[in-house]
Amino acid sequence: MMPSEILKGLSVTFRSMFRRRNTIQYPEQKKPTSPRFHGRHLLNRYPDGLERCIGCELCAYACPADAIYVQGAENTPQARWSVGERYAAIYQINYNRCIFCGLCIEACPTRALTMTNEYELSAPTRRGLVYDKPDLLAPVPAGAKAPPHADADARGAFTGLSLRSDRGALVRAVLEGVAYGLRDSLELLRELGVAPEKGRVSGGGARSSLWLEIVASALELPLERTVAEEGSAYGAALLAGVAEGAFADASEAVRACVRVRDTVEPNDAWARVYAEGYARFRALYPAVRGVENP
Repeated sequence: MMPSEILKGLSVTFRSMFRRRNTIQYPEQKKPTSPRFHGRHLLNRYPDGLERCIGCELCAYACPADAIYVQGAENTPQARWSVGERYAAIYQINYNRCIFCGLCIEACPTRALTMTNEYELSAPTRRGLVYDKPDLLAPVPAGAKAPPHADADARGAFTGLSLRSDRGALVRAVLEGVAYGLRDSLELLRELGVAPEKGRVSGGGARSSLWLEIVASALELPLERTVAEEGSAYGAALLAGVAEGAFADASEAVRACVRVRDTVEPNDAWARVYAEGYARFRALYPAVRGVENP
């Protein structure tokens, strides 16, 4: 080979040596994506926290790579996950298969599925790249309630009225209805294995000794009334103290700052009546739900 040919071949190398490099030092320097970049998928929510996905499976049908699996289920009056009749009980996207074409978001009739600019997807196993519904769901908006929501069309009713039922009886029925609702929450905790021995109350409602006695009797738990009347705001301040290092944890903050003023014990005679009343309360919802609302 002639020296001239060697120099001609090396000329490409010499020209490239002095060009400005386009190397991006990833991940220290991340190249910005375009606004319409197709990255990781996101299952969106409505402002009230309900899921937009109605489990129609159109996204799965539209996917050319067969990367999406959806299994729908029916919403019930007691538990509503989405605004439609159905919701996605199971939603999976297999990123081992996904080609990020965006056909799935075009097929979605409720704009439940969109694509973010996130492109950092990696896992040590194939299963790690199969994203389930909790991995894809957007966070619950601030101030919203996480699904399932209770029946939005539920209506209240006074039952068992007689000619002796005066205004006081109706007012007490409202107080007892709230107490039964709290009993519902207590029963859910017990189903999860939580066995509380007492409760603590604060705020405006705690000023009424009658209401506290009703609630304590319905729950069959003693209620401790705290000195500080501010409930959620006081608790938020204690958590801020934990975050700033003033307290080691929430338990230490409660021990240091929460003081009990007095204790309201259940009324044994009322507790027996409320135990029977709670059973009737539980039977009322399905009975009243079957009556058509005007």
